[in-house]
Amino acid sequence: SQFKSEIIRSIKIPDEIQILLPLANRLNPLEKLYAWKTFLAENRTDNANNLPTTTDSPPRPITDDESLLYDDSQEHTTTTTNLSLRNNRRRLHEIISNGDENTFLDQRTCMEILNDNIKILDMFTERLGEICSNWKNIPLNSILDLFPDIKYIDHDFEILRPLLNSKATENIKLILDYWKDRDYIIHICQGYINMISNLNMSYGKICDMSNKIAGINSQTCGFECCVYYQYFLSSFFKQHSKELLDFISQYSLSNELITFLNLLSSTDVDNLLQAVNDWDETLINTKTVLDFVMLKRFFVRFNQEINVTQDHPALSNSVQIQEAFDRTYNDEQFKNIFDCFEQCSASLTSIKRIHLELTDKELSKRKRISDLMKNITFTFIEQSNKFNINIQPQSMCFNDL
Repeated sequence: SQFKSEIIRSIKIPDEIQILLPLANRLNPLEKLYAWKTFLAENRTDNANNLPTTTDSPPRPITDDESLLYDDSQEHTTTTTNLSLRNNRRRLHEIISNGDENTFLDQRTCMEILNDNIKILDMFTERLGEICSNWKNIPLNSILDLFPDIKYIDHDFEILRPLLNSKATENIKLILDYWKDRDYIIHICQGYINMISNLNMSYGKICDMSNKIAGINSQTCGFECCVYYQYFLSSFFKQHSKELLDFISQYSLSNELITFLNLLSSTDVDNLLQAVNDWDETLINTKTVLDFVMLKRFFVRFNQEINVTQDHPALSNSVQIQEAFDRTYNDEQFKNIFDCFEQCSASLTSIKRIHLELTDKELSKRKRISDLMKNITFTFIEQSNKFNINIQPQSMCFNDL
């Protein structure tokens, strides 16, 4: 009621709280840093596991005169009691039995908790400093261990940039960006190599570098990763559209499907479309076959456009691919072409089975016709007299009949 009726003009913070402020100020800037949270949790757990536990009965409740905010006038009467209390609080974990369950309670003081966190923070900053100093020579896993939540890299470096103030920061961020998108990057690199082979184009420097980029792993040194990833950015991300990069990646993700499509003739695909209604829907549905036919049309058109661009040998492979893709993809019927890849790849085994059975049927028909022809005798008769009759139209009247 006093808070409501009287004006609070000042608040005196006890010295016991004030001494916590410098420690809290060191920890506060990293409060929202996911890498720090993970590091703190792991090392706090390790420290806790290394400390002995006790089954002593819990300490008695703290009375008013034992409070950390005790009045100075009471200090001489509570020294012995507070010493005993602090000794009890220094037990990091105490097991309190409750039936079959054991509950771990942290019995430390605020100062002890903060001091332990500061020690862990010193370990964290030391690791971070080592990475900033030696990022060129250390393997990637040494960097990744400190940033396990790779999806939070952008968020974490917004916090770390002003705190680190190091030239190495951007290079470390570049390495972590590579690792965050590593699967997609590898599919683009491997897809590009497969595409060049599929289109019978010359195997140039980009293919060599793509092999090296795809070969980056957790044991690769930071400098090598940084150089290769910068090449990837300049040769792929900055040169090509997102749609083309997605298309190139399909030559890795759906390489078996694309290879099969290019082996089929247009007649084979038409036969597949005509026969789809004769098959069990649980094996393959009509939409999947329609998507398959659409993909075949797309690749027929794309390969035709590639042949056109190859008439201009001055153009690099990348430029030829980009131009051929743009002219094909800009056709309105192919705007949803990327939706077709996943389902067709998943159903490829069924599609191959149907195609094989249709092929067997065609072979069976041809063999049957061939067998019939072997047992048939054809007789050709020549007519010796031929008369060509040419009738000219003419008018007639009733009397002529």
